[in-house]
Amino acid sequence: MVGRDEWKEILQKVLGLSRADQTEALIITQDISLTRFCNSAISQNVSEKRGTLFIRALMGKRIGSASTHRFDDKAIQRGLEKATEGALIQPPNGSLQSLPRPKPLQPIRSFYGKTARYSPSQRAEDIQRLIQTASEEDLIAHGAHCTGAVKVGIANSLGVDAYCAHSGVTLNITMTCQGGSGYSHFASRNIEEMDILAIGREALEMCLASRGARPIEPGNYEVVLNSYAVNDLLMPMASIGLNALAYQEQRSFMCNQLGEKLLGENVTIWDNGLDMGGFNTPFDFEGMPKREVTFFQNGIAKGVTHDSLTAGKMGVESTGHRSLPPGSGGPIPRNLFMRGGNFSLEEMIRSTERGIYIHRFHYVNVSEPKRAIITGMTRDGTFLIEGGKIIKPLKNLRFTQSILDALSAVSLISKETKLVAPEAEYEIPFLTGSVVPALKIENFSFSGVSESGSIR
Repeated sequence: MVGRDEWKEILQKVLGLSRADQTEALIITQDISLTRFCNSAISQNVSEKRGTLFIRALMGKRIGSASTHRFDDKAIQRGLEKATEGALIQPPNGSLQSLPRPKPLQPIRSFYGKTARYSPSQRAEDIQRLIQTASEEDLIAHGAHCTGAVKVGIANSLGVDAYCAHSGVTLNITMTCQGGSGYSHFASRNIEEMDILAIGREALEMCLASRGARPIEPGNYEVVLNSYAVNDLLMPMASIGLNALAYQEQRSFMCNQLGEKLLGENVTIWDNGLDMGGFNTPFDFEGMPKREVTFFQNGIAKGVTHDSLTAGKMGVESTGHRSLPPGSGGPIPRNLFMRGGNFSLEEMIRSTERGIYIHRFHYVNVSEPKRAIITGMTRDGTFLIEGGKIIKPLKNLRFTQSILDALSAVSLISKETKLVAPEAEYEIPFLTGSVVPALKIENFSFSGVSESGSIR
């Protein structure tokens, strides 16, 4: 692992050895520990300490890249040669202007030492408390508890020089029993905000209530979505439509729609990497300051996120959304927010004459990007609502639904919002998360019923 002083030395060495017209060096180090538990027993405890050096080299209108996990002179030289040679064989990119020049960065707090230093024994104690909670009701606990720190440093030959350390914790738990399952999730930069008993209680209550699930006829229903399910709707939007590369390639649902009303008037969605309510970070992966970008304001389409490449093509400024190299997916927003409303989850359920409560979705995939149509299943808590009350658990339902149509039919929004983050093993942790409320949606389309039981 490299510290800040070593990081500066390595990055300056890369810039000094480069023969390219312009050069960028990015170091990401991870000191992450993960404890998994299954069948109410800790099954794995792993720690990973690694660093990656990413190099971008510009030769005229051509750009090449390389990466290495070693930081010695020989590895740096090989990386530079590979990036430079890669640039020379690329076709010229007419929209490529330059690497970005430095801009002022806003100082933030995103590191808490207690979180970064959380030990395996402390994670084990947390998990044992969850297992004990489950065992008191003859339930079985499964999940993962991740803590640690990610550090990002970047410099380029035009003067960009940025560094930030991020701590974080994520905890996912699923409790299962014969015919039922329940889920809970926690994410924060500060582990002192974690309430183990509350996390366990949410999963337990959902599991107990979901036993004895019955099928229901597919069709269109009113739905009340927990924050977990709302996050499962928003995340696909980020990659397929809210970034400038998708917009420029004419595959975004935002194309030719800016200024038009696409969602309900009560729906406002934005991205803000500086907000301490989420996994905040001051700059992107080319050292540009994070800027707040509004995608929908009162349902009206407003804009998309940019990195320096997409911004140069459109003659605008980067919004600070360069993705992790190679960045081929474009400047995807990673810090989504949705404006809360005036209701509690309980009030939303009481207002529903006949509908379905959904705790979260599973196996969500995009089927038609231009129309923002997704498919997937409900999971870990699906219930029939009648007369303003949850009356019985339902078997998991399959759905095919336009996200735009769903968010055009939002009738109620919860006051409370929640930070929901991806599971740590799927990407670099503690850099991505959505802060979202619960929603009541007037019309949601279910295409089938799953006969399978709970899925871990």
